[in-house]
Amino acid sequence: MSQIGYTVAQAAAQVGLSERTIRDAIKDSYLPARYFNTKALVKHQDLEDWFDKLPAESSR
Repeated sequence: MSQIGYTVAQAAAQVGLSERTIRDAIKDSYLPARYFNTKALVKHQDLEDWFDKLPAESSR
């Protein structure tokens, strides 16, 4: 069985971005999270969906 959810640190590692970026995406409601007490957890599918919505080209 594959992992269905990630902590913020694990989600950041999965997509190669910082924990701050993941926390900001959650705070700004771009990335849904569930909570166990105060720990944010991100579903695998939600992380993939959010990642797929990121721009395909750099804005610079």
